[in-house]
Amino acid sequence: MRCRIAWVAPVFIALALLPARAATLEPLSGVVSLNDGKGYKPIVWPVTVKPNNAVMVAPGGSAWLVYNDDCRIKVLPGSVYTVADEIPCKPVDVEVAPSDLAPPQVNPYLVAGAAVAGGVGVGILLSEHGKSHPASP
Repeated sequence: MRCRIAWVAPVFIALALLPARAATLEPLSGVVSLNDGKGYKPIVWPVTVKPNNAVMVAPGGSAWLVYNDDCRIKVLPGSVYTVADEIPCKPVDVEVAPSDLAPPQVNPYLVAGAAVAGGVGVGILLSEHGKSHPASP
């Protein structure tokens, strides 16, 4: 049993680190164009794209660039996206917009911890509120 685990883990790690050889461009709406080194051509159905191909989405359009089941990038209007050599994301969905400014991520564990701490603080204040405290013992 240990022998099997000893060789299976490195194989999975090696497979996870392999660069992406191809991705799929899936047009959703509007004009989506692909430049594979021979100029931009409009795309109307899903096509396989290679690293360094450029995807351009015109105003009013959008497309998905799918590297695998765990990495889909939504290319929004007004953007040009160059297909990466390696899988560029870990989340399921990432949007690439002209601004490329993403809001800060909020850790749900920090929010839950703050809520619990606030609740404990309010509980302590309320439990002390009705008690009388003499000035001296």
